[in-house]
Amino acid sequence: MLTKPPRAVWDHLALVMQVGLTFVGSVLFCLAMGYWLDRWLGTQGVFITIFILLGIAGGGYTVYRQIMELDLVAGAKKDDGSSPDDDPPNGPGGGGEGNPPHSIANDQE
Repeated sequence: MLTKPPRAVWDHLALVMQVGLTFVGSVLFCLAMGYWLDRWLGTQGVFITIFILLGIAGGGYTVYRQIMELDLVAGAKKDDGSSPDDDPPNGPGGGGEGNPPHSIANDQE
């Protein structure tokens, strides 16, 4: 009988699909823009070539950032033993970036 795969398998599959679709989406969007510009200006493949290269560079950079962000999250998870989901949305203090946590003293000012 087949057993249900662990949650980690689905998390990794989602990550691979996100990275792949991000890259492909970037390239296809730039391809469409290059095609449209080539048709509008009457050029033959100049803008398609330029925009495909820009799409590959932009998609690669975005994928790199996503992977580095995951590496930082995994490193933080190893250091303190907690998951990043344990903190409130605005960080550990709840006050956002550079803002002190909300308190009654702040309301009296």
